[in-house]
Amino acid sequence: MQGVSVSVVVPIRNESKHIEVFLESIKNFDLSLLKAEFLLVDGMSEDGTTKILESFSAQNPICRVLMNAHKQKPQALNLGIAQSRSDIIIRLDAHSIYPRSYIGDLVKRLKEQDCANVGGIRETVVKGDFSHRVIARLIGHPFAAGNAQYRTSTRAEIREVDTVFGGCFRREIFSKLGGFNEKLLRTQDREMNFRIREAGNRIVLDPAIRCSYLPRTDLLDYIRWTYDGAFWLFRSPQFTKTKMLRSRNYVPIAFFLWAIGYLVSFLFGAGVLTWVLGTGLLVYFLLSVFYSIQLARSEGHILGFLIPILYFFITHFVYGLGSFVGFLDVIFSKKEKS
Repeated sequence: MQGVSVSVVVPIRNESKHIEVFLESIKNFDLSLLKAEFLLVDGMSEDGTTKILESFSAQNPICRVLMNAHKQKPQALNLGIAQSRSDIIIRLDAHSIYPRSYIGDLVKRLKEQDCANVGGIRETVVKGDFSHRVIARLIGHPFAAGNAQYRTSTRAEIREVDTVFGGCFRREIFSKLGGFNEKLLRTQDREMNFRIREAGNRIVLDPAIRCSYLPRTDLLDYIRWTYDGAFWLFRSPQFTKTKMLRSRNYVPIAFFLWAIGYLVSFLFGAGVLTWVLGTGLLVYFLLSVFYSIQLARSEGHILGFLIPILYFFITHFVYGLGSFVGFLDVIFSKKEKS
């Protein structure tokens, strides 16, 4: 791996709260066997992030600051890839902290596995008061995050997956398949990875490679983040031919409609229908209580289990709402597939 050339692309916008910690990761990376460049793509930040990046790059010549006039993440990724000089491209997230060996481990695994993209586990940093810690835990909890293996997996073996966090790509993939879909303001990573697999390439997850994710733990920010992720996933058929939706993705819509159906039937005294829908919600509630007690106990706050119950419901309801609105948007809008 001696002398391998690597370009690291980092989309950034208004990250003054976290950027200093992320930049420390860059300084601490072990790049002794690599020829690395870092492309810090700033989306016209308005909170002082740009000045921090420019100052850092002036002191660290392996870094270049690029300005992304479009301000959005997919444009930032494509700009960074276009300006990069290497055959291996790594995509990092500024909301994360990375261990010293992270980049070297990704490059090594990419070559060993002979795959198109490789990534690791994204561990959510849990800190703050109890309610903030609950939100952080939900982001990586199987009952809230579903089967997103890079967030929830406890299996140790290296394996093929549908998508990974960030990723280490071979440049030729972008030459063959094109860059990130700029019409998708969210889920562009997932769409890219699904496109890679549809073309017959492999994506590999190595659980031994890990980074620490700094989550949005303000409740309103978390609700917006949850809604947008669901909305753009279900809106994606309007902008791409890539088949990202699976049958499991419709479960949150079913839950949302079930909850709304129960409320309406209860208000209008629908009798048997209210009983049937209520029974289903009771099963959900019991599962939620079970996982909430586990979570509260792990935090040493067993009497606070009502907060996880509430946040689990908010997560599932908001994700279902976003999915449903995105689904309707596709039905009633003109498709613009690319």
